[in-house]
Amino acid sequence: MSNAAIDSDDADCDDRPDCTCLESDDDCPVHPSAAFWTVAIFMVDRAYGGPEEGGWWYTYGTPIDHIPDGVNPHDLITVFAADSKKEAHAWRDTLQASLDAGPNKGRRDIGSVLSEGQYAAELQAGWPRAYPDVIPHYE
Repeated sequence: MSNAAIDSDDADCDDRPDCTCLESDDDCPVHPSAAFWTVAIFMVDRAYGGPEEGGWWYTYGTPIDHIPDGVNPHDLITVFAADSKKEAHAWRDTLQASLDAGPNKGRRDIGSVLSEGQYAAELQAGWPRAYPDVIPHYE
């Protein structure tokens, strides 16, 4: 098994309605107990939300359905037991480092208008799912 993961700094968690208190919260109000955890590779990018206030953007992520160059097919999704959240975090971090050294090399940051997205190792409760669940609207 190879190693890599997404940025363990979940600063953009506020932008994500599915944020699941994954870091260290054992008493997470969103997912108090997960049946299992998954680490999967996502394509993450920014989408135009609308013209209000000079324009606004939101982050979205989709589980990938292809194998990027340099990625072991077994790393596309890894399942962890409900009591293995720390191991899942460690694997996510390792997988992200591998993605950054491989398939993300030369890809533009998602903040760039020329971005075509970035590969990201995402940790979620249950099976991987695209986010956001509902496209945000300006308030």
